[in-house]
Amino acid sequence: MRLRRKSRRMKKNIRHFKKKEVDYAKYIRDFYLDNGIAYISCNVRGMEDVINRYSVRGYEDLNPEFAGYIEENAYHIPVEYPIVLEICGCSFNAEEKKTIEETVQDYFGLKLGDAQLDLSLNRANSIRLLVLGLASFALFFVLGKLDVLGTVLDFAFWFFIWEFGDMVWLARNELLENKTAAAQLASVKVVFRREFTDDHADDRLANEILAEVFEEDA
Repeated sequence: MRLRRKSRRMKKNIRHFKKKEVDYAKYIRDFYLDNGIAYISCNVRGMEDVINRYSVRGYEDLNPEFAGYIEENAYHIPVEYPIVLEICGCSFNAEEKKTIEETVQDYFGLKLGDAQLDLSLNRANSIRLLVLGLASFALFFVLGKLDVLGTVLDFAFWFFIWEFGDMVWLARNELLENKTAAAQLASVKVVFRREFTDDHADDRLANEILAEVFEEDA
């Protein structure tokens, strides 16, 4: 009897968890968005929290934990919102601020470059598959009288066309989404605050940030 009651309770728990939902959009609005801008706020104690301590002067790289924190938060932010990275908890001098800003831009700029390269490789491979598919189709008509060879060419044609379609419509869409997300982070604006406060940019400052982020499109 105890096992039966436990089984009923477990089934009830499962039904509860299946029905459980959250207002994801509201969570994102409350946690990240303000005045049309997304904010990622982080608390640091010094340069080594931001800059990889193994990197050399002039060739700085981001601390992997710091970069991961930004990327994990950016994952939840819709790509239509520009991102402001608020670095709080430490007073940096002008040179340190410049180093941090340039390193953030370089790090995510390289990520954007990787995404662009992936798209270029996808385009080249798609063209290659299309050419091979059309060549197989042409050879099928020319040599199709040979039963075995004709079957092989027919199989090759459909294989190349199938792979072409998968690469163009499925893989490329994912790569385009990755590139858009990478471009969002590559456009991040870095601001510094001695202490974190939950009040962000007013309308004037928000417009200035938006103009700076999208100045290349002007």
